[in-house]
Amino acid sequence: MKGTLIVVVGIFFLFLLLFYLGQGKLIYFPQRYSSSSKELQSVEMISYPSGGKEQKLFLYPPDRLAPPNEVWWLFGGNGSVALNWVDLVGAAGLREDQAFVLFDYPGYGLSEGKPTDQTIARSVDASLPVVAKQLGLSEAELKSRSRSIGHSLGAAVALDTAARHGFPEVVMISPFTTMKAMAKRQVGPVFALFLAHHYDNESALGRWLKLPVAESLTIFHGERDRIIPVSMSRELVARGADSEKISMIPVPEVGHNDIIMRIAPAVVEIVVK
Repeated sequence: MKGTLIVVVGIFFLFLLLFYLGQGKLIYFPQRYSSSSKELQSVEMISYPSGGKEQKLFLYPPDRLAPPNEVWWLFGGNGSVALNWVDLVGAAGLREDQAFVLFDYPGYGLSEGKPTDQTIARSVDASLPVVAKQLGLSEAELKSRSRSIGHSLGAAVALDTAARHGFPEVVMISPFTTMKAMAKRQVGPVFALFLAHHYDNESALGRWLKLPVAESLTIFHGERDRIIPVSMSRELVARGADSEKISMIPVPEVGHNDIIMRIAPAVVEIVVK
């Protein structure tokens, strides 16, 4: 009996160890594309180092001649890449004073490295002076003129980036409350205790709301989302209930992966207002 208990406990801790070491594969699904991808023809690719690894991001429209007055940073979900945004920004009919930064996480697209919450944040930070120089702006000017959009995991990156760097406007599509809450839903409360990736939209929202420059945060969420429930967006809104800066738009008959296509006109309207 004692020997059986030892075996069971040993197997349990083995599963915990495997979960801890391999949880990144349960969170991130890096997609790659070749240098011959057709979308590359409509963007300007920028290379920069982060953590000893070469990173790539894309500017749209390419080869700007004048510094933009407004810069939108776009962050995709855990299974998408930066160039997935090309059709949306191409259809936006952007103003002449606007630019878009299409961001790939480490290990995604043509970027090197492995994605974690820390490597992604470092990559964003490392890109700021590079993007500023490319657009003919100081880093302070870039931050004050920047806004962010993100879907799913990218919503967390968009809000964290805005909170840390003072972006006045954020659009979150299908956000979760915290990665820990998501882990509890997916693998249970015990395994969630060993989570090594600590995205926390509740905390980031609080930090963003305290910024003097904070202006507007819009949340879109599909009411049929079976991956991240719409209740999580409602929880985020409730945390900022005293603020007129937050608004939520539930999207009927829409799930997690089809929402961007369905809300594209509404997102474009926000961007080009």
